[in-house]
Amino acid sequence: MGALILAVQFSACPAPTRMAWKYDYPGSKSETLDICKTVLEDLGYSIDIYAPESQFLVTDTRAARYFIRQYQYSVIIGVADQVNIYLTASKDIFKRSSQVSLFGSTMLNSEAEDKLPKFLQDKIIFPINARLKLFAIEESINPE
Repeated sequence: MGALILAVQFSACPAPTRMAWKYDYPGSKSETLDICKTVLEDLGYSIDIYAPESQFLVTDTRAARYFIRQYQYSVIIGVADQVNIYLTASKDIFKRSSQVSLFGSTMLNSEAEDKLPKFLQDKIIFPINARLKLFAIEESINPE
């Protein structure tokens, strides 16, 4: 009986979600992209790529820590029929000592991460979501 409960608990553990969100917006594409840029800058992000002709922007990478893991992430926003927000991330992994050379090799290895832990995703997206709501840019109920 105890093994059954344990198996149910493990199968009920939520996996991190995909790092993509969709929002509906009321205005024009260029106006909405400007609002998104302002929101990110107000939250302390610096914009790395801003392409109003293509309706997208990319922030500089930022560091985030979750327990002992160090993550680097960027926010990407594209405006089309909806505002699409994506996170790209990588995690830093310490190399084993046998993999490190004596001549300038780094102790860290960066590895692409397709899903950040849910806690980190929420920590990043909730402030953006709250600011976008002030401009009537609401998360899409039907994201497909």
